[in-house]
Amino acid sequence: MEISRLEMSHLLVKYLWKSNFSSPIHDKLTNERTWLLDMAKMYPKATFIGIDISPIFPKTNLSNVTFFVTNVLNGLPFENNTFDFVF
Repeated sequence: MEISRLEMSHLLVKYLWKSNFSSPIHDKLTNERTWLLDMAKMYPKATFIGIDISPIFPKTNLSNVTFFVTNVLNGLPFENNTFDFVF
């Protein structure tokens, strides 16, 4: 139920702002996983990586999306300068 609520919140904020780009209004009003999938659909040539401490990720058939289970307090499993944009 929590995932559904977060997805609905994301869709509401996206509808109100008519965009996925409304920072800094993001905070916890939207679902980061849903945002990531929306962006991956909009930019199919880009690579998107999602991380969370909880292994609850949406099912997707998008080839440009990968999810990792990791605790950011223990560091990230990526080399320095891996990413062009971090959200």
